[in-house]
Amino acid sequence: MQNLRARLSAGLPETIGDTGLPGIVFAVVAGCIAAILVVASPMIGMGAVAGLIAYGIVTKRAEIPFTLLFLSFAIPYQKAVGGIPLNMSDGVIVLWGLAWPFLMMRKADTPFKVPYIIWAALPLVICAALSMLVATNPGGAFKQVLRLLEWFIILPLLMTSLRVTENFWKWISLLFLLIPTFFALDGIVEVLMNGKSITSMIGIPHPIPSKEHSAIRHTFDISGRAGSTFGGAQGLAMYLTMMMSLIMSFIYSPQNKLLRNLAIICLGICMAGMVVAKSRGGFLGFGVSLMVLTLVSHPKFGFSMMVAGGLAAAAGLFYVLIFYSWDGTLVGLIPGRKEAVMDRLIIWDRSFSIFLEHPFLGVGFGGFHDEVYATGGIALTVPLGYESLHSHNTYLEVLSGTGILGFASYITFLVLCFSRLLKGWHNRTGKPSDCFILGALGAMGAYMMFCMVDMLFLQNMHFMLISIVMLGMLSIEENRIRA
Repeated sequence: MQNLRARLSAGLPETIGDTGLPGIVFAVVAGCIAAILVVASPMIGMGAVAGLIAYGIVTKRAEIPFTLLFLSFAIPYQKAVGGIPLNMSDGVIVLWGLAWPFLMMRKADTPFKVPYIIWAALPLVICAALSMLVATNPGGAFKQVLRLLEWFIILPLLMTSLRVTENFWKWISLLFLLIPTFFALDGIVEVLMNGKSITSMIGIPHPIPSKEHSAIRHTFDISGRAGSTFGGAQGLAMYLTMMMSLIMSFIYSPQNKLLRNLAIICLGICMAGMVVAKSRGGFLGFGVSLMVLTLVSHPKFGFSMMVAGGLAAAAGLFYVLIFYSWDGTLVGLIPGRKEAVMDRLIIWDRSFSIFLEHPFLGVGFGGFHDEVYATGGIALTVPLGYESLHSHNTYLEVLSGTGILGFASYITFLVLCFSRLLKGWHNRTGKPSDCFILGALGAMGAYMMFCMVDMLFLQNMHFMLISIVMLGMLSIEENRIRA
C-alpha cells in the first residue's frame, strides 16, 4: 500500500492500468460493462471498447484533444441538444474534460496554478451571471453564461494539462500553419468552382439557413463571397484574420528558416482566402494585427509604419474632401455596400439606447436580440425577414447585455491579458516558443479591431482567442521557469 501511494504521488504511469489496485478496479469495472454491452448489442459493445481504447490513448497526450479542438475551430456546424446549440468544439471539450484528471496526474511533477486568464475573466463571468436576474430572456442569458464558462474558465483549465516540450511547440506550429491554410484554400476553391468547396466534397457540412430563414444573405449562394465551412464570409474572415497573426509571428520571430519559408507561403494563401471572403472588417483586423506585431517586435520600424499610415490617411481624407464629392456622412465615406453600413449605424444606435435604459446590469448577456423584438423590433434599410439580430459590435453587445459593470470587466480582461503578454515578450529568453507570445499579441489586436464591426460571441472565435492567448501564457511560464 505504501508503494502504491508513492507511485500515485509520482503521477500516473504510462498506461491507465499500471496503477496497482486502482488500475485493477478500473479494468474490472470497464471489462464488465464492455462484456454486457457486447452481449446486449455487439455493435454498441465493440464501439464502446473502441471508445475506451481511444480514451486511454487520449489520457496519455493532451495534444490529441487540443488538435481536435483546433480542427473544430473552422467547423462551427451546430445541432441543438435540449435547446442548447452545440458543435464539434463542445464535444471535444467534453472528451478533454473526462481525460483531464488523468492528464494532470501525468503532470504531477509540475505545480498546478490557476491560469491567469481565469482570474482576468472572472469579473466578466460574474457580471454576466448577475445580468440573468434582470434579463429580458433569462433562459437565453443562461445559455450565454454557460458559453462564457466554457470559453473563459473550462478551456484554460483544460489547457493546463498540456506538456510544453520542444516537440509540442513544433507540432503546434505546424497545426497553426497548415490547417488555416487548408480552410483558406477551401474558400478559394468555393469561389472558383461556384460554391463547390473541398470540404463539401469530402462531406464536411457548413451552416445553411432553413427554408423559413432563406432571407439570410450571408451564404455563398446569395452573396458570392467565400464562406468555407463557416457558411458566411464573415466567419471565414474572422478565422483567417486571427490565425494569420500566428502565421506572421513565425515570420517575425522564426523558430528556424524552414518554418519561416513555410509561413510565407501559408500567409500568401491565407491572404488569397481573405480576398475571396471580401471582408472589410477582416482586412482592418489584419492591418491592426500587422501593426501590433511590427510595433512589438521592431519598434522603430513600427513607428515609421504608423507615421506613414497617418500620412496616407491624411492624404486620403484630403482626396475625399476635394475630389470625391463627399456628402459629409459616414456612409458616403466608406466604399462598398452602403446599405450594410447604414444598417450597422441603426443597430449601433439601438444598442446604445438599450444601454442607457438599463445602465447597470443590462438586459442579460446576449439579450440585445430579445430586447429589440420585445420592444417593437427594428426598422433596417434592408429588412432581415427573420428574427435574428445582434449588435454587429462585440463591445456594444456586452454593454447592452451586462451594463457598465460587465463592459468594464470585459475591457479590463482584454487589457490585463494584453499587458501580461506584452510583459512576457519583453522578458523572453530566446526560446522557440517566443513566437507564440508575439502571435497572441497580434491575435488580440485583430480581435479587438474586429469586435468593432461584428459580434464575435456568435462564432468559435473565443475558443480560438483563448487557445492562442493560453499558448502565449504557457510560453511565458516556460520562459519564467527556465530563466
